[in-house]
Amino acid sequence: MKADLERLRAKSGAGASGSGASARGPAQQVSQPAEASGFKDTLDKILIADFFLVLFILAWLAAGVAQSALNGGSSPLLDAWYPLWPLLWQPALGVLMAGALVSGGLGWLREQQQQGGRQ
Repeated sequence: MKADLERLRAKSGAGASGSGASARGPAQQVSQPAEASGFKDTLDKILIADFFLVLFILAWLAAGVAQSALNGGSSPLLDAWYPLWPLLWQPALGVLMAGALVSGGLGWLREQQQQGGRQ
């Protein structure tokens, strides 16, 4: 771990001196617009909440399947879970998957902009 920290320090020190970033003022450095950063932060918070909703959905399903196995095929938990599948559970999973793609894409764009500003 110490070796990793030393490499990180060396890399950040070499990157700052090699690219001339230390000679630039704060106004000249490339930064992410506040709107885009705020949007990504909000999106990340929504995705975290949606992730925990999906975990709850999975726990509910697992409890229903276990109850069904123990009771020989009858489960009030599954009977309550099934009608919510097309209305709530599928959209929650879709939002989680689409949001993960969008968040990853925004992170990649931010990284590309930062690399472009360093060169």
